[in-house]
Amino acid sequence: AVAPVVTNDEQDDDDSPTTEHPSSPTPAAAVVAAAAASASASANFVPKTFPEVLKDILSHGDNADSIAWLPHGKSFMVLNRKKFVEDVLPRYLCKATKYTSFTRKL
Repeated sequence: AVAPVVTNDEQDDDDSPTTEHPSSPTPAAAVVAAAAASASASANFVPKTFPEVLKDILSHGDNADSIAWLPHGKSFMVLNRKKFVEDVLPRYLCKATKYTSFTRKL
C-alpha cells in the first residue's frame, strides 16, 4: 500500500496538515490531462468538405432569407448577398471568407 501524501497547502482552521492520496490528480494535472484529451480529439478531427458545409447552410432554416433552394430543388439562389456575407458565411466558413471566394468554390 502507498502512504498518503501530507501537504500544508490547504489547511483547515485548526492548522493541521491535510492528506491527499497520491493518485488523485492535482488541478494542474487535471488541466494537462484535459489538454491531452483535447489534442487527441482534435488529431482525429476531419473538417467538412465544402459541399457538406453548403448542405448545412441550405438546410438551416435561419438562413432561408439570405440563401434558399429554388422551387424545382435543382439549384439554389443567394437572396440577400449582404446578409449572406455578414451573417451566414462567418458562421459556417472562415470569418474572412468573401463572396467571390464562396462562388469560386462552387
